[in-house]
Amino acid sequence: MLLAGAALVVRSFIALSGVDPGFDPRHVITLRINLAGDVYRPAAKRAAFFEQLLPQIQALPAIEAAATVYPLPFSPAILNRPFSLPGQPVDPKNPLAAQFNIVSPDYFRALGIRLTQGRAFTERDREGAPLVAIVNESIARRIWPGENPIGKRISTGMGPPSAREVVGVFADIRQRQLDGEPRLQICVPSAQEPWRSAYLAVRTAGAAVPLAAIRQRVAALDPNLPITDVVPLSERVTDSIAQRRFATGLLGAFAGIALLLAVLGLYGVMSYLVAQRTREFGIRLALGAQWRDLLRLVLGQGMRLVAFGLVLGLGGALALSRVVEAQLYQVSPQDPLTFAAVALLLAIAAALACWLPARRATKVDPITALRAE
Repeated sequence: MLLAGAALVVRSFIALSGVDPGFDPRHVITLRINLAGDVYRPAAKRAAFFEQLLPQIQALPAIEAAATVYPLPFSPAILNRPFSLPGQPVDPKNPLAAQFNIVSPDYFRALGIRLTQGRAFTERDREGAPLVAIVNESIARRIWPGENPIGKRISTGMGPPSAREVVGVFADIRQRQLDGEPRLQICVPSAQEPWRSAYLAVRTAGAAVPLAAIRQRVAALDPNLPITDVVPLSERVTDSIAQRRFATGLLGAFAGIALLLAVLGLYGVMSYLVAQRTREFGIRLALGAQWRDLLRLVLGQGMRLVAFGLVLGLGGALALSRVVEAQLYQVSPQDPLTFAAVALLLAIAAALACWLPARRATKVDPITALRAE
């Protein structure tokens, strides 16, 4: 039962580890900059700071792209907001809501997010320009099924109370967790809605990250600004399943120990039975029995115990599989392949535990066994 549960959880973890988050986290370093204080209270000041910072970081060696985003995927921050369609009534019982991200023009390139339609933000999408937004495919499918979303308008409730024109569609990404379906997501340009806090995402060419140079560029603009939460984006993604990894490892360790104890216990029982029947084996050999007969006799007795245990264990595992169902991802709690593999593993391990005592039975000297009596 423990082996079956552990195998289900391990298969689930392997499936979860292979989920595509929708972006490429490799070679991306992320850090947080908080524009605190009265100096950055005006939105124009916040926008100007990042407009000066990003070109300087982009100019550093080995930097492929640099962008700001808030909130960053797989960070603790989250920004859920309602949105509506101009000219359509809002359903108070089921209002539309989405995860919002405030991003700079190079955001999609920095994170390796694929644009499926339209364009990314540009430097022209700034304060005073027409309000724009980029939505994910989930919104396009839900709000405008079978239609071209480019040119459609949505009211986001962010910034001025005007509708934003949809200028692009990007592939769905996981925002906080690898399991579960992607959520509705809307990106708006940071120049039109500058936030007090932002994550800086810097994609490198695979070389060492020039963190010292990045800190110098920030300090040159404002030496009082702290840089916090410096973490590679790939580490943020793997940390999101750290708890599952720990639970899977712990359950796997317990299952391995249980298997070892079961094999040792079966080996001990069979060794004791062989020792008790030494005279019988000696007589059988003296009367002409072959060593294969003794091997088949002992193995048969041991494997009957194993078969009885397998039937009980598989029945119990099927009954208790619902307990771990909440921890599974893309794996059925009654997955036949998993249960068959566990039964085969246990049968092979048990057969080896029975084979050693059975082999010892074939080595019994008939004369010695009878003389001992």
